[in-house]
Amino acid sequence: PTTMGDLKTIFEFELFGTGVDSGQTTFRLRHAWGELGAFGAGQYWSPFTDPDAFPNSLEYWGPTGLAWYRNVQVRWTPISDDNNSLMIALERPGASGDQGVYADRIELQGIKARFPLPDFSAAYKYSEKWGYVRIAAQLRKIKWNDTLNDNLDLSGDATGWGFNFSSNLNAGRNDVIR
Repeated sequence: PTTMGDLKTIFEFELFGTGVDSGQTTFRLRHAWGELGAFGAGQYWSPFTDPDAFPNSLEYWGPTGLAWYRNVQVRWTPISDDNNSLMIALERPGASGDQGVYADRIELQGIKARFPLPDFSAAYKYSEKWGYVRIAAQLRKIKWNDTLNDNLDLSGDATGWGFNFSSNLNAGRNDVIR
């Protein structure tokens, strides 16, 4: 406890190699996070992710389609009590999906992607004894520049967005529906 609120920190890593390090015991940072009162910064679960919705599964990466990622962010949590929470964050822009190899794609030569603004994300969670419901949203600006000096300009931009609805429903003393 401090005069400005509770100070919380997390440092977590694993030795589970992924990508080019697959099968090796390579250091991989999971969380490096600090919170003081309603403000937090570092690498932690994105507000778009609901860690409590991850089901019991033998699959390491979880089920297909689950929004599941950590990101570098600055977060403000203006509401955090027993029944409600609201968090708003500015996150490191970009994508974490497997982009493959672009070197062989002739139509993409000279195209440079850029993310001019941080990603904006927010989540609201309402909890009761029966469980909770949660909605999250994400918004981002994506631009790409055609750097080739030819007659065809492939430059452009797009706004990316998404919503994530999740819930846990208590189905008795020992069971939870996620």
